[in-house]
Amino acid sequence: MTRFVIQHILVCLIFCFSVLSTSLFAQPHRPTEKDVQIQKVFIEASKEKLLGNYEDAIFLFNEVLHKDKRNHAAMFELAQLYLLTDRDDKAFAKIEEALENDESNLWYNLFYTDLLEKKGDFAKGAEVFEKLVDLYPEKEEYLFDLAYFLAKSARYQDAIDVFDKLEIRIGMSEELTMQKHSIYMAMNAAEKATAELEKLIARYPDDVRYLHVMASHLKGMGDHEGAEAIFEEIIKIDPNDPSAKMALAESYKANGDHVKYLSSITDVFGNPDVNIDAKVQEIIPYIDMVARGIDEELTEKALELARLIAEAHPTEAKAYSLNGDMLYNAGYLEKSLVEYRKAIELEKNVFTLWQQIFLINSELGNFEDLVDDTETALDYFPNQPLAYFFSGVAHARVENHETAIEMLEEALMLSSKNQQLKAEIYVQLGSAYNETKEFEKSDNAFEEALSINANNALALNNYSYYLSVRNEMLDRAENMAWRANELVPNQPSYMDTLGWVFYKKKRFKEAKDWIKKAIENGGDTSPQILENYGDVLYQLKEVDEAVEYWMKAQENGSSSEVLEKKIADRKLYE
Repeated sequence: MTRFVIQHILVCLIFCFSVLSTSLFAQPHRPTEKDVQIQKVFIEASKEKLLGNYEDAIFLFNEVLHKDKRNHAAMFELAQLYLLTDRDDKAFAKIEEALENDESNLWYNLFYTDLLEKKGDFAKGAEVFEKLVDLYPEKEEYLFDLAYFLAKSARYQDAIDVFDKLEIRIGMSEELTMQKHSIYMAMNAAEKATAELEKLIARYPDDVRYLHVMASHLKGMGDHEGAEAIFEEIIKIDPNDPSAKMALAESYKANGDHVKYLSSITDVFGNPDVNIDAKVQEIIPYIDMVARGIDEELTEKALELARLIAEAHPTEAKAYSLNGDMLYNAGYLEKSLVEYRKAIELEKNVFTLWQQIFLINSELGNFEDLVDDTETALDYFPNQPLAYFFSGVAHARVENHETAIEMLEEALMLSSKNQQLKAEIYVQLGSAYNETKEFEKSDNAFEEALSINANNALALNNYSYYLSVRNEMLDRAENMAWRANELVPNQPSYMDTLGWVFYKKKRFKEAKDWIKKAIENGGDTSPQILENYGDVLYQLKEVDEAVEYWMKAQENGSSSEVLEKKIADRKLYE
């Protein structure tokens, strides 16, 4: 409830001057010299207050009281000044003194109730308004204030009685009815609370606002069937009411029929007038269901709704971001990338959007795009270690190894508190240093990664592979390759690494078994795995088969001159 606060200084000054004039000049005799001096000090104090010099004003108003101990106008001014300077206790003391000298003064009483409300003394505030209602029976606003204080002091029935009086005087209104409804709910008088809403609906039968209030009230009371009936009434009045449609659809969701639920709210999601945040909140739980592949029909429905949100809110980055999330989790990486790019055009300063773009580019192998995207992102986020990390990854994959090292070292410097990221950076640095033939730095980087997490499968695999290629520490390389395969079974590149370690240890039969597993588990399009398998077959004197796999490696994108020579000469070159 809006409360009346006396703080407008000019109004107060006018009031105080009038009070002072009355006290000085409404006498049967001429003012004395003392009266004149008091008036001068009062005017000077009021001027200081007007100028914002509160401490000077306080001093001068106290001077007035020193000369005239019953000057209630000065007491009132001091009460206001003490409140303005956060001395509430003194403000209370002064306004109570003023009321002792002029108990029926309207302004003093109103100011007093403001202080009582601030203090939380609603019972005393109610007493004051009971007095004001008696003094000013024509003032309806004081009845509202009285009911407010009565309700706040838990005198609920008394508050209801006051509202009933008001209703007789001014007639039924939304404000009165809703106030009574709230009080009845506080009294646990649910039936009476319901009756108040029924009165409002009977008065305004075509106003769906009150029907919505009733439906919410019934739901809160556990009467879901009653609430559903009200929502159906709303639909009859307004067939396109989105809240009613959503509410009616809830029963499908409650029964676990998510497809039917999503189908029933399709037109709501396509309505641009419905708040986007409500739609986002409703659809977010389905992203996880889509990611888990629970139901193909549900996935299609969720994708449709996410698309409708983006179409209905084309200027909202969150709409495209949500659509991107849904598409990504459904496995449509390229389509999701398009949506994230639309979102980033609207809000370039949201790093989570950039992060998704980096991730998808990495998964799709769009490393030239990733170089460009990370470069742009770093203009907005120059201290974001992930941006440098993905930049390093991208540069490494397009053979810019020196730049990759620079980016990764910058990422390392910025990620000191993020141990997980730090480990991943060391893995990438290990690979980059290996490419620049800085083998000691490469080994040190992998050791750092494993010191942070001894079970980092990627670190174990890559370190093992590079050692095997260099024919160094092959026993340790074998142990690390075994561990990587235990941590991530059926990963073709990890299987190939273990096979290649066996190859280097001249255990060709075991090498063949593991690299064959790699091919059978998805490595059949990897030119490196196919070439490695050909090399193993050659060592086992299966030359025809070896040439066949070398040719497959070439068909799958290998442009190695050594590979061409192997195929042409039907001979292994290492």
